[in-house]
Amino acid sequence: MALILKNAKTNNEEVVLHEGKVVGIEYRPGGYCYNYYAIVYHKEEDRIEEIHYERDDYESYNMSWCDGTCKVDATEDVMSAYKARLLRDERHNMAEKLYKEYLDRHDAIKMTRLSFGEYMKLANAYNGDAKFEWIVALLCVKNFRSEFRKKLSEQVRSWLKELTPKFNRPLSPKQLECLRPYTPYRRF
Repeated sequence: MALILKNAKTNNEEVVLHEGKVVGIEYRPGGYCYNYYAIVYHKEEDRIEEIHYERDDYESYNMSWCDGTCKVDATEDVMSAYKARLLRDERHNMAEKLYKEYLDRHDAIKMTRLSFGEYMKLANAYNGDAKFEWIVALLCVKNFRSEFRKKLSEQVRSWLKELTPKFNRPLSPKQLECLRPYTPYRRF
């Protein structure tokens, strides 16, 4: 059985759609009700379509376009093509994400005036911590208004130049707290 819709205006006449192409069913909350969607894969066009076919609230019984039933009935070749399409989309999204990260890293390296090795050394020291971004922001500054922040920047740059530094990280936790961006206190 594929997607079957009933039309209340024409004496509950059933219309069968997309036979052999339904690859999944999704339930999504829609305010005070759940909406049901049939996931249909058109192999010839390499296109995924979502069709809203039912709502489980009181009003849906009065609406002609919401009453229907659906079961997954995709043939093996349609299902394998659909899974290949999902895998291809996942790889494409991952490639876009990696490219965006590369561009962000490239911009940060240019702004901080560091070599790639120095940048990666600093990134590995903080291993994805948000404090890494604070240090990058500090290194991007050219004209400092405070001598303290200028000395912190020099300390980080000298740590990066050392082949075997004494410490795992260039700044102590207290020094890092001084780099925290200012966020005013808000009452809720």
